[in-house]
Amino acid sequence: MAIVFDGNAFAAKRLETLKERVRVLGKKPMLVSVVFAEDSMGMLYTKLKAQAASEIGIGFEKVELRYHDSIHDSKENIGTLGKRAEVDGMLVQKPNKKQYLEWILNRVSDDIIAYEEWWEEIASAIDPKKDVDCLTRDNLDKVYRGEGEFLPATARAVVSILEALLRPGELRTGEAGGGTLEHLKGKKIAMVGRSELVGKPLAFYLQYKGARVQILGSKDKLIDRLPQSEIIISATGQAGLITGDMVNEGITVIDVGEPRGDVDFASVLPKASFITPVPGGVGPVTVVSLLENLLDMRKYN
Repeated sequence: MAIVFDGNAFAAKRLETLKERVRVLGKKPMLVSVVFAEDSMGMLYTKLKAQAASEIGIGFEKVELRYHDSIHDSKENIGTLGKRAEVDGMLVQKPNKKQYLEWILNRVSDDIIAYEEWWEEIASAIDPKKDVDCLTRDNLDKVYRGEGEFLPATARAVVSILEALLRPGELRTGEAGGGTLEHLKGKKIAMVGRSELVGKPLAFYLQYKGARVQILGSKDKLIDRLPQSEIIISATGQAGLITGDMVNEGITVIDVGEPRGDVDFASVLPKASFITPVPGGVGPVTVVSLLENLLDMRKYN
């Protein structure tokens, strides 16, 4: 019978551990989150982060920008925030590409550029020493070289779950600390999705830890490739992409797809030994992982 991961319970326990870490600091840590006002999902995620931060005593400030702001003005605003001495960490909520493209289709402006180029410009304004979600090119390149101190929050959330897999009790309690990835050495892992928020940095990290990782895209012939895997991690945002006929019995499945999940839960569940649902799986752990990054970064800096 499959273990269906309870991300809310796991995250709640880890939040309690973080609350104690914050209590003994003496100085209240400060996190700034920049979000584009037109990005409805980004606004929701920012609200969840603010709630979690408040719960454990971390200061949180939301700053709104707009798509029609010039790149120069956006970068200047982000840079100014990063220079504030009381700010320990900051992030910019990356908007959904489809939503951004739909917005610019109805606009005429000399400042509109391709999504990837626009995002690279925006992320470059973050101070790498305060880059709590590993969004800057400097910090991502460190991850790819195996030198990074931090992972993007969603990637860290997946790692936390994988660490706990060796100890089933922790999947329910969320106890932090002592986790390793020794049990993943030599394991065949399929990473479906190549984004720089999840897929690519996570694949590199797991390879450095000794796993045998194949990176796949949503357009690859998954029905031929996935049965070779012992663990599947999917983060494409394409609902129902992975179905029961694509996986082997006893598969471990971590679904990072949003907002509805990459995995057809009903057909994959009977074959799985472990599976994360959407919602209520990786998402709550991602929020906690961001705050863990903040405290680790504050200590490191």
